[in-house]
Amino acid sequence: MYDISDLEIFLSISKTLNLSKVAEQLNMAQSTISKKLKNLETELSITLVERNKGTKTLCLTEAGINFLDIANEMTALWSKAHELDSRSFRPVLTVASLSSLNQTIFAPMFTHIHEEHPELKLNILTVHSDEIYPIIENRQADIGFTLIEKIYPTVTVKKWYSEPMVVLRSPKAKFPKNKIFSPQELDPEEEIFYATGITFSLWHDQWFPPYTKCSIQLDSVSLVPRFLADINHWCILPLSIARFLQELQPYQIFPLAITPPPRICYNVIHRYPTVNTLKALQILKPYLMNCTAKYNPEILK
Repeated sequence: MYDISDLEIFLSISKTLNLSKVAEQLNMAQSTISKKLKNLETELSITLVERNKGTKTLCLTEAGINFLDIANEMTALWSKAHELDSRSFRPVLTVASLSSLNQTIFAPMFTHIHEEHPELKLNILTVHSDEIYPIIENRQADIGFTLIEKIYPTVTVKKWYSEPMVVLRSPKAKFPKNKIFSPQELDPEEEIFYATGITFSLWHDQWFPPYTKCSIQLDSVSLVPRFLADINHWCILPLSIARFLQELQPYQIFPLAITPPPRICYNVIHRYPTVNTLKALQILKPYLMNCTAKYNPEILK
């Protein structure tokens, strides 16, 4: 009779399509991996995986593809069964997100969650957008936030919000409150450049060619305030981050006459969430709504 480990091995094979990689990931002999896969196929009386001729790679059969959802559901149910002991249950919320979110609008949100739900254990991961999906797929986090929309068989992706990009200037800079900047008015040599995604970088290169030397390039949004004291410096940021920084200092926020593509943020969860994940996400939900309402009230849906 096959057991849960056989299902987990099959799921690992479906992701890598390579027995040696699965053996390395699970710290098991390749012969053991093959034996467990064969055991599962024998029990089910179907062939789940076929070896491509002349290569070391594998491919799922039609039956294997159909069995993928079932295997995911069965492993999720197994996890739920192990969470039934309420005496030892302590909810855990693991969030995988971008540094631009964790360093700004998520920071006070996490603080409020901890203060109001001390029973909840918080794990906060700071990762790149393209790393979110495998983290969620492997159940290393309950929810992820990314700027990239992808299709994964075991992952559900939803648009969280879309926001405009704006110009942030020093509190001491002298501009009318209703000022709208055109890209031509912005001196490239005074720019504090912070890359906020591929689409923004493409727009940016159209108006500020790569050979144009900007003043400062940053990979951490927390450093932006250190350089905005100079009244000549400017930075283009997502509206929510600009508003967060405005709470620290009375920075001036201005729209652009020719706008970059909006920054779209997606939330990502596993298609078959565990009991713990469902409970943790229920706690998180109102805080996410409040976060959006505070920093982007006009785009709250």
